[in-house]
Amino acid sequence: MTKLKTKPTSITNRTLKEMLARCNGENTPELWLAYHSVATRLSRKFFRNGSVMIDDMISEAVLCAAMYFVKNANPEYNLFAYLTEICKRSFAASFNKFNTYDKVSLDFIERV
Repeated sequence: MTKLKTKPTSITNRTLKEMLARCNGENTPELWLAYHSVATRLSRKFFRNGSVMIDDMISEAVLCAAMYFVKNANPEYNLFAYLTEICKRSFAASFNKFNTYDKVSLDFIERV
């Protein structure tokens, strides 16, 4: 068994196809690191470093990727684009969820 790198150097469509071929329909530690790497890099594009929600949003994106990527990924298409889209949609859902909580808490504070 080969030793798993602590951090993938770069995630490309080709590396994702190779990982998907080796995973046999299950999430491997290598795929989890790829999910986290892609979600972290995307979060840097959308959010500032000081945002409190970044860690929660990254973890939500990794969980969504784990749920959908291996089951629905088609190696004939661009896997990197598919994984990126999963993360983007997860960020949007998380952002809306956290914004709803903020609005509810502000309404509660205004009433008091």
